[in-house]
Amino acid sequence: MELMELAEAGKIGTIIVKDHSRLGRNRLVVGQLLEEDFVYMGIRYIAIMDNIDTKDGLSDFLPVQDWFNEMHAKNTSKKVQAVFQNKGMSGKSCITV
Repeated sequence: MELMELAEAGKIGTIIVKDHSRLGRNRLVVGQLLEEDFVYMGIRYIAIMDNIDTKDGLSDFLPVQDWFNEMHAKNTSKKVQAVFQNKGMSGKSCITV
């Protein structure tokens, strides 16, 4: 939220992330940010590990990558919930680190 407030105030020129999935896991929100919001605000976006730089344009494959990021997050969430549920049913305590 703070990042978007700074961006809307014109205080950010470039956003650099290590991995594209760090921008967000919702493909619709990420798509809107990259294709509309950042363009409107004049913000350059760079994802180092995914070789994404909006100064070079967006790849046609990017929406597919966003979909995979979203599905990975959902799948991981289901697995974590199953572990907690299984631990709860067995009567064992579960410690999160």
